[in-house]
Amino acid sequence: LSVDYYQQDTIVNSSGGSLQTKPSNFFRIQPSIAWRWQPEWTLAGEYQYSESGNDNSDSATQNAAYLTLTYRPTKIFTSR
Repeated sequence: LSVDYYQQDTIVNSSGGSLQTKPSNFFRIQPSIAWRWQPEWTLAGEYQYSESGNDNSDSATQNAAYLTLTYRPTKIFTSR
């Protein structure tokens, strides 16, 4: 499980030509699970939810799902 939270200030140019700061927030959570059913094979799944926004009601959300199949062959050792 991975959880991230960030706050940042962005400098923007207003219509009058002056610079202003806009605070924004970012939040992400990523639960994941992996299963190694053979020494060479792993099946992993992950879900990601993230949300970002600021005080002006500008916000965005993201949902993503990942499924990964990994093959790692066993090492072959030779000796002389």
